[in-house]
Amino acid sequence: MEMKEKLQLVDECRNSGMVAKEWCKQKGVPYNKYAKWATDANKLARDKSKVKWASLDFSNIPVSSGTTKEIHLEHGGWKIQIGSGSDSSLLMDILRAVNRAC
Repeated sequence: MEMKEKLQLVDECRNSGMVAKEWCKQKGVPYNKYAKWATDANKLARDKSKVKWASLDFSNIPVSSGTTKEIHLEHGGWKIQIGSGSDSSLLMDILRAVNRAC
């Protein structure tokens, strides 16, 4: 069974108003499997809730006539400057650290 189907069954159970064990018995679903699916659904929901988007306003940023291959990120007290040729694995480590800190 695919994860999408498991998540649909977890939602169905949760929206049924029934106790999970009762719902499982009625649907013929082993409770221990349902419990695993529900745990996975909870983890997925937690992971999705960790995603944070920032709004960006570029209206006050001067546009230069030349092109550059650099990215500058600033927020609060931190700054990240990424130049061309930067190590992509180092960048991923930095972004993970920023994600954990935010």
